[in-house]
Amino acid sequence: MKALELLNERSKIIYIGNRAKEIYSDLRYESYESLVKSLLFKRYDMWFIENYIKNENDILEIIDTKPKIIIFGDTNLNELYKRKIIQYANFKNVPLLGPKSSGIYSDKFYFGRINPVFFKNKTGICVISSNQFIPYMIEKELSWYDWGISQCITIGSGDGLLSSYEGVLDSIVDINSCIGVIIHIDLNNYIESSIANYIKNNYHKPIIVFVTGRSEFPEKGYKLVKFFRDVDIDVALDIGEIVKMLKKII
Repeated sequence: MKALELLNERSKIIYIGNRAKEIYSDLRYESYESLVKSLLFKRYDMWFIENYIKNENDILEIIDTKPKIIIFGDTNLNELYKRKIIQYANFKNVPLLGPKSSGIYSDKFYFGRINPVFFKNKTGICVISSNQFIPYMIEKELSWYDWGISQCITIGSGDGLLSSYEGVLDSIVDINSCIGVIIHIDLNNYIESSIANYIKNNYHKPIIVFVTGRSEFPEKGYKLVKFFRDVDIDVALDIGEIVKMLKKII
């Protein structure tokens, strides 16, 4: 099957990699192929295509479908194909995302990961977090109110920090279509604090900052909470407070 056959007008995200479980750690499938089939059946806007890149023409066809973003996973693609993808994606202004483990590094790469399982088109709440389990906790709590998360990006920790978000954030999540944004900040790793200010200044959307890790870093937590409240950004210290604040938005 050619790569182009997996893509259509609904496609927004392309994943190039051979370890699907690293991205879909929450799903359990017997094989890579069954995962691909499941994603196609459920109509997720994410496509796994490494197995279908057989020549340079496949690469041109893939990028000509105008995806919103191309994600590199832990890939076995040869170096020539990698360079061709990078070269043509840059030419077509397609953002590139990839962890350092992919063996690809450039100032034009944005390290992180996306959880498309949250693309449910419900209430339009966007969640940004450095911990992949936090969105699940929030989603579970919101389900009692018949609300839900429509978009989610999990910013990888450790060797996978989102190195830059300006100009690429819109390619990952459509913040303008969201009712509001929940940003989880763990005091062990709080690059998201700058993202909160960026979203407030550029999108003018209701923002709730959810802070965890205060017991380990009480002084740092106090200063961060005070900072956000001083600039009129709501701060939730537990998930129950998130619900109370969302009632003002929804």
